[in-house]
Amino acid sequence: MITFFSMETRRQEEQREMQKELHRLRTDNLAKERKLIKLAERAESWRFDRGGESEDDAGGEFNEDEWSEESDEHPPGEDGTPYGAEALAPEEEALPAEKRAGCARLKEGWWVYEVCLGQHVRQFHAADAKAAFAENMLGMAPHACGAEEAGCHCMRLREDDAALSCHKAEEEYVRGDACPDRESTRSVTVKLVCREGEEAADSVLAEGALALVSVHEPETCRYEATVEAPAGFGGEEAGCGGGAARLGEGGKDWVGLGLTILDSLDVLWMANLTKEFAHGVEWTIPNWTGGSLLLAEVGTVQMEFFALAHHAGRPEFRERAQRAIDLLDSQGGGLTDGGRLWPIHIRPESGRPSGSTISWGAMGDSFYEYLLKTWLLTGKKHEQYKRMYLEAVKGMQRRLIIEEGGLTYLCEEKSGKLVRKMDHLVCFVPGTLALGAQHLPEQHDEHMALAAKLAETCHRMYTLTPTGLAPEFVKIVGGSMVAGANHNLLRPETIEAFFYLWRFTKDARYREWGWEIFSAFERHCRVPSGGYSGLKNVKLRGSAKDDTMQTFWLAESLKYFLLLFSDDSLLDLNTHVINTEAHPIKILPS
Repeated sequence: MITFFSMETRRQEEQREMQKELHRLRTDNLAKERKLIKLAERAESWRFDRGGESEDDAGGEFNEDEWSEESDEHPPGEDGTPYGAEALAPEEEALPAEKRAGCARLKEGWWVYEVCLGQHVRQFHAADAKAAFAENMLGMAPHACGAEEAGCHCMRLREDDAALSCHKAEEEYVRGDACPDRESTRSVTVKLVCREGEEAADSVLAEGALALVSVHEPETCRYEATVEAPAGFGGEEAGCGGGAARLGEGGKDWVGLGLTILDSLDVLWMANLTKEFAHGVEWTIPNWTGGSLLLAEVGTVQMEFFALAHHAGRPEFRERAQRAIDLLDSQGGGLTDGGRLWPIHIRPESGRPSGSTISWGAMGDSFYEYLLKTWLLTGKKHEQYKRMYLEAVKGMQRRLIIEEGGLTYLCEEKSGKLVRKMDHLVCFVPGTLALGAQHLPEQHDEHMALAAKLAETCHRMYTLTPTGLAPEFVKIVGGSMVAGANHNLLRPETIEAFFYLWRFTKDARYREWGWEIFSAFERHCRVPSGGYSGLKNVKLRGSAKDDTMQTFWLAESLKYFLLLFSDDSLLDLNTHVINTEAHPIKILPS
């Protein structure tokens, strides 16, 4: 027994020494890596100086199924160096000071990883001497904030081991590029470690720069990155994670405005937060281009910006938002029966559809929702939105709806083929159909019937499991529903649908179903110390929780539970339209 513990102690000591040596080697090589990265930056700049032209742009549609740049290992060249090493040859110039202050990079295998605090995390590679460029956006900062405000919560700070004399902050960077192997987007947990004293003085951190010391991928498309910074990094802003982008600094982000102020402008206005609202106004006008890579982001700003234009007396807000819809309207793929559907990826430089994935779920959902709701918000005076909504519903009915095993499913399409899966995210559709039916007499009966069928399928997602909680998505196998991903994130879409259907039908089953689901959340997701957490496996009673209470649980799920069980007078749907984040917006005057 003594021998065993002696061996284990020695093994742990050796492991610690190896970790220290690895850290020293990475620190020694950081300056060299920066020089290598400089050439990659120039290669990227050269590519975009040519107008962003690539083989994909030159002709043909991007085929997501054929993309194979995911591997970290690529065959070496004739001299034994990794393929494309000539594009990353040493160069004497280091990173510019402005990049060194808020960004850090690390070369691991074939990829160069870049973390820009408060902005994004990505991986890229200049693949050959011609500077063909491979890139994946791994995650975007969930929001920007002004660190001078006492209520700033960019990162959740907590003290680390006091012996190391450091603090650690964590932040989730979400909504990266689509993951080809999972039904989700990429995401990154960024850990910021603030080093102090001799520990910082002995490294490149003494220069005042960030250092990206490690990047791991513990699960497919879920990454962990550790960034080191000297004590006091960012000055007064250090408490918010240093170089967190403020509203005036995010104009060149990779994914448009969807992750900055778009979801919060109406809240700022209603809360009379005039200073924050002014920041948003000042940032929006000069920086918004109306472009985005995701259909849901391009088409999910119109309600907020139309309302903002009205309240601020600034028509340019409305014009910018409208420009994006006009472009999509001109580019959408028409069907012979009059229906239309749009791929979930949109080229930002042209507005043309990219790829072949069509979905009313992830990355497409709220675009279709806003076609109807923007028409209603304008007092039903903007006929373009009504027309596009009806075209989209017809396209959905013709290409994405199937009936099997007595249930109706809303599926996806890739490369012209039906994907037999249904996201929980699409469970907003029954509510949207029911809302639209009240204003479309010619389609009323047809849309209400489809809404009821889809709502029953969404309810079945919950009764499918022992916990009474729905998985993230289901698959249709042999005519039966099976769980496709076992976790539950406290999503609101099904309760949203039940609320609308209860309002318009007064069918008691929607309240009964809602109460069943609420009770299941209470049993399995409530945390004794306060709050609620998602479940890792809805197929197991007593499943571990994911230790996260999503913001939409408070903003949407609980709000729709409240509305479902309240009198109609609590919110008049004849005077207000509820946006995709469950904020009611008053219908605009003409």
